Amino acid sequence: MSRFHKVGYVVGVLITLALVCQARVHSHGGFVRTEGTRFVLGGSSSLFNGFNSYWMMHVATEPSERYKVSNTFREAADAGLSVCRTWAFSDGGDRALQISPGTYDERVFQALDFVISEARRYGIRLILSFVNNYKDYGGRPQYVEWARNAGVNVNGEDDFYTTPTVKEYYKNHVKRVITRFNTITRIVYKDDPTIMAWELMNEPRCQADSSEKMVNGWVQEMASFVKSLDKNHLLEIGMEGFYGDSMPEKKVNNPGYQVGTDFISNNLIKEIDFTTIHAYPDIWLSGQNESAQMAFMQRWMQSHSIDSKGILKKPLVMAEFGKSSKGQGYSLGARDQYLSTVYQSMNNFESTGGGISGSLVWQLMAEGMDSYGDGYALACEARVLQNSGFVQTRNTQFILNGSPFFFNGFNSYWLMHISAEPSQRNKVSDVFRQASAAGLSVCRTWAFSDGGYQALQISPGVYDERVFQGLDFVISEARKNGIRLVLTLSNNYQDFGGRPQYVNWAKSAGVSVNNDDDFYINAVIKGYYKNHVKRVITRVNTITGVAYKDDPTIMAWELMNEPRCQIDYSGKTLNGWVQEMASYVKSIDNKHLLTVGMEGFYGDSLPERKPVNPGYQVGTDFISNHLIREIDFTTIHAYPDIWLNGKDDNAQMAFLQTWTTSHLTDSRTIIKKPMIFAEFGKSSKDPGYSINARDSFLNAVYTNIYSSARSGGMGGGLVWQIMAEGMESYYDGYEIVLSKNPSTSSVITQQSRRMAALDHM
Repeated sequence: MSRFHKVGYVVGVLITLALVCQARVHSHGGFVRTEGTRFVLGGSSSLFNGFNSYWMMHVATEPSERYKVSNTFREAADAGLSVCRTWAFSDGGDRALQISPGTYDERVFQALDFVISEARRYGIRLILSFVNNYKDYGGRPQYVEWARNAGVNVNGEDDFYTTPTVKEYYKNHVKRVITRFNTITRIVYKDDPTIMAWELMNEPRCQADSSEKMVNGWVQEMASFVKSLDKNHLLEIGMEGFYGDSMPEKKVNNPGYQVGTDFISNNLIKEIDFTTIHAYPDIWLSGQNESAQMAFMQRWMQSHSIDSKGILKKPLVMAEFGKSSKGQGYSLGARDQYLSTVYQSMNNFESTGGGISGSLVWQLMAEGMDSYGDGYALACEARVLQNSGFVQTRNTQFILNGSPFFFNGFNSYWLMHISAEPSQRNKVSDVFRQASAAGLSVCRTWAFSDGGYQALQISPGVYDERVFQGLDFVISEARKNGIRLVLTLSNNYQDFGGRPQYVNWAKSAGVSVNNDDDFYINAVIKGYYKNHVKRVITRVNTITGVAYKDDPTIMAWELMNEPRCQIDYSGKTLNGWVQEMASYVKSIDNKHLLTVGMEGFYGDSLPERKPVNPGYQVGTDFISNHLIREIDFTTIHAYPDIWLNGKDDNAQMAFLQTWTTSHLTDSRTIIKKPMIFAEFGKSSKDPGYSINARDSFLNAVYTNIYSSARSGGMGGGLVWQIMAEGMESYYDGYEIVLSKNPSTSSVITQQSRRMAALDHM
């Protein structure tokens, strides 16, 4: 890429649709080799999906900023990205590696040491580029300027390729990098398999000789020099892919001009191990429409794939591509569709025997790097939503983009509360990252905090913007990690305000109320609730720029967490409230699903079902409350250790089986809507609790959910609850810290795989 101008980072890319690796490339697994048009590692053919992050050494020069490098590698590795291309140069200027010819800043070199050590730590290979064609970070212009300042007769930047003094400067830099001893890993760069390949130059161009012969001579000389120093690593040129004079008939594939390089002759040089192309049709064909640009992209990839395989007989890497937020008609959806199409084309070429063996999207960045943006930046979002559509329902199934959607998920009610403090947001990121790695794809969390500490709604209609931005962050992080959200709009209990707080607000305003159940019937209180619903649903996210009601990251709204009504056990009072509020929500937002938030207690509409309840009622009716047209799916919760306290494990498990089967049957046959097992868990406060006992309980519940999903009607389950490390004050006995509980994490991951497999049955 030739320009690095300031622009804010963007969100949402379908990186996970890219080439499926046949063998994951790990730093400790030996050097990557080539055999014909394939990369080979340990005797096995390897494809890879990767990324560009040119800025890594530059940022790592400041130790306080190194976490951005680590975060990007971690996010990328979790998404299966296994190769990163980055700069091993910074010539003159700010944070220069090479201050002047042969003079280096050890502090910056140690930053490159850190980049390599972190790549090794996360199992990511590096392609390290030696110099830039452009003036950004010095490049060819700086080398020529150094020569001019030393009294060498140079005319222009293209003298870089022919002037002996300049070529000597370049060779000295190459040698200094290749023979560098890493102060962290204690490995010389040329002996480190973390480095997959060297790159002679980022996008070499030559205006003085459009025939490509000048560049060809330089490539031959420098490739031979590199190989004389290092026979372990692969080598590539860094080319964009422009055709030249060696095969004039190929020039029609160029985007209307040449740049003094020749994809065929330059890559035929023996010491060059694989070919590269870059592609920016939004820049190269800026005056043409989207269809024309995409058609060019298809031809560009196909032509080079054929030539790499048939003429050059070397692997091909799509080393740079992206879609800029500066382009006309840009949107996240348009970018995602573009990248999805490019990735799918690569897969198609591969499946038909083509020569594209890897891809490197331009470019990944960490958060807080706006000044490094260029319009193409993807801010540490390797695991974004694999499909950007809204989840819908069809009869008793959840549907995503026309296909069944099954999931394994979790509860983390505390996310917004924690995110209100920016210094604590790493806990949110950690939980989403670990959950995504375990295959969890849906999270239920609170979109309320009424009065009290870190309140979202301080008083009726008065909101703390800082806390709202915490919720913005939760949604943006969920999107990055490919996790959909069920957002709950209020609580039945006094925790985080809930019904009691609404009633107290009304009482303080002089409204005549008798108890908490007036929440369901008092006009003033219902007005408070509706105002909150509208405020949340119509909120525009300050990070993503997307209104909540337009964001498919949100799977569903939930009216209340575990509504109960003690003044009317029939369920009718609650039914009236649900009907009114469900209609109101749908009048504001008809894109998202809606559920009540129920535990599953039966009421008067089907008296014969009441024996299924755990010995009591709570003023709800699973049947009638869910039959309301605007309610899209049913939910149940289950805590037999609390509800049947005093009964043994066998009795509790028998109840759980009956509870699940009864509600699934009713959801399918009476209500005719899909069901979610929205809360379940086993408490460490129970007598006889152990990790093994909890794992056995979860396995039993998961088996029930999976069997129910296979037979139709159950969409998935949401375990209660996942937390980050260092959150002991939030513990309730049911907490699961995935990083500290490998056996439980394994149980959860296995369920995720089983549920995901149902999507393809």
